Amino acid sequence: MKAIDDSMLMAYLDGELDEATAGEVEAIAANDPGLDTKIKDMRECDALLRSAFNHVMSGAGRPVVFPDSTGPRTEEEHKKSISSTPLPVALAASIALLFVGGISGFFVIDSLVEREFERQVLLKKMDAQVMLQARSEALEKELSGTEVNWVNPDSGNFGVIMPVQTWRTETGRYCREFQESTTVDSTITVEHGVACRSDDGSWRVRLRYFPE
Repeated sequence: MKAIDDSMLMAYLDGELDEATAGEVEAIAANDPGLDTKIKDMRECDALLRSAFNHVMSGAGRPVVFPDSTGPRTEEEHKKSISSTPLPVALAASIALLFVGGISGFFVIDSLVEREFERQVLLKKMDAQVMLQARSEALEKELSGTEVNWVNPDSGNFGVIMPVQTWRTETGRYCREFQESTTVDSTITVEHGVACRSDDGSWRVRLRYFPE
């Protein structure tokens, strides 16, 4: 087996090594206190970063959404906003302490940050997909006042969508007011909105607002 460097340790922690190679790493670490400590430090750092990212990605306060807005930012724009947001001082100090004593801290932290960012982005995409499916089902099939629940088992986030009322526009297009309650990282957000049925049968959200 080749030398166990930081790249291999990252692959091991990410579960990217095959079973035989992962077993070799574990066997070597069991007889190498220094390597075992390094792996534990990397796992602790990963947990700290995950906690920080959960806070940063979920944000603080309530977003403001205007009618016919351009929608969410692109992934690249969102990544820039995350990378420009400093980690809490206490967290940064904790991570620094973990890597005193010869660990290639910059490489490891950068790799962990990149991995955690990608994981959070993926979970958010999955949340959005599950929520969109539930909203489409509620608006297309359910009577006003009927709740449709959704949950993403991978992120643990969930929500409830309920049509409130239905009407037709002067052009004959169906529109429905709805209410959404979303729980992300134990934070509950309640929004109201209006969606109209497009010619292709999909429901497009035209307005979002927050109840007083």
